Amino acid sequence: MDRLRLTMVLLLSLDAAPALADAPDGVWSGTLGRSPVAVCFESGLAAYYYLKTGVDIALVEREGGFWEEKRGDQPPTGTWQLSAAKGEALTGTWRSPNGKRDLPIRLRRADDQFEADSPVPAHKLHCRSPGYNATRVEKAMRTRELGKQESKGWLTVRPFTALDDNITGLEIVGDSAELSPLRRTVETINRELLAGYFECMTFVAASGGREFEFSGVVRLEGVTEHFVVVRQSDGYFCAGAHPDGEDAYFVLDRKSGKAVDIRSWLKGSRDAIGRKHWKSTRDDCADALLDDTSFVVWPSGSGMVFRPVLPHVNAACAEDVTVPYAALAGNLTAAGERAAAEFAAAAK
Repeated sequence: MDRLRLTMVLLLSLDAAPALADAPDGVWSGTLGRSPVAVCFESGLAAYYYLKTGVDIALVEREGGFWEEKRGDQPPTGTWQLSAAKGEALTGTWRSPNGKRDLPIRLRRADDQFEADSPVPAHKLHCRSPGYNATRVEKAMRTRELGKQESKGWLTVRPFTALDDNITGLEIVGDSAELSPLRRTVETINRELLAGYFECMTFVAASGGREFEFSGVVRLEGVTEHFVVVRQSDGYFCAGAHPDGEDAYFVLDRKSGKAVDIRSWLKGSRDAIGRKHWKSTRDDCADALLDDTSFVVWPSGSGMVFRPVLPHVNAACAEDVTVPYAALAGNLTAAGERAAAEFAAAAK
């Protein structure tokens, strides 16, 4: 799954938002009074949270270089006035709504931790960057509730729940060196899902809302001699026009732990193959596919599964269609043929 998908959707909503004229762009960490906080500023968006609670509070710019703390439609809970940033340092004063209490704000610029190959410009992602959410994700991992172990083939896993059971993750059980690459990759998938929860929270808070919905699951879908298939799915409503959600399937190499590019198993275009073989069981979805419709593809025991990526208006038509490996003869590379035989054998 492209874990930037939620970010991309949210950015579309922010493009028309007015920029914070004098905002100290980026992610900052430090203290408000004596309480540790994480703070972010980006074009059209600003928020912070206390590390103890992990709940976003919006910062809304007002005239004169002030920012008001806002929680939904409630009255402001405080006012910030910040001095111009000096290198990596940022200072200011928090004042209570009645003006009777002041607290110092002392911040240092934090690492946004952007991926080098991110398709979205880094300067647009501050409030949804790993740097802003790292503390919350770490806390969620530390406080997760572990479930019962289960085995499939040579692999033993254990589910866990986090964030009031809104997230169900997956752990690889065992501390052998052989399992280390796979365990690290699955942990990354878990953390990306947890980060999505907080990205949704931040956007809703900074947009003036308080209520949001986000739930997600990481689960084991298949195990063969050389591959592990992990599914990551989520559903969310983050102050957009409608609820949304998405599934992703990761085919992980047992030895390296890295995700396999399914395109290396197919000859020609994955999407062209999908458009050729996909057919809906619903009459009202006969025309759901367009000439440029793309597909999510993953292997199963009975064949390669193709799911079209459709606009929300046709989301109900996005059915999975399993194409038997025999029907893909001529469309599989040598690596694809070996993988197909392995998944078919595992199913038996």
